[in-house]
Amino acid sequence: MAWSRRVALAAFVVYTCALLVSTHWPRLVIHGPVDRTDVVIHIFAFGLWTVLLGLSGLVGRRWVLLLACGLAFAVVDETTQPLFERTFDWLDLAGDCLGIGLATVAMALVWKRTAPEAGASA
Repeated sequence: MAWSRRVALAAFVVYTCALLVSTHWPRLVIHGPVDRTDVVIHIFAFGLWTVLLGLSGLVGRRWVLLLACGLAFAVVDETTQPLFERTFDWLDLAGDCLGIGLATVAMALVWKRTAPEAGASA
């Protein structure tokens, strides 16, 4: 495994742990400059999670798998929050999905631009 992939994988694991702790922290209240700042945070947080997963090499260069893993993670993350004195929120889940979708499109474009040419020797 290349050094950059190992760094991306380590970053993905650490970030996943931090994201799970932050989304499951009991009675966490976020105040911000706009209504539903938490949804904006979810968009960026889950977008970054998706980019790190894509860079880690765990899903190869398959955008469908990246999207599926991201959406599954978001659903599990949001539906398990009531176990930790949090509430399930459809808007949070929508923010998660938006961030995952945008990041998946970005990764697919990067992968397309950096794809090895057909017939090129490895």
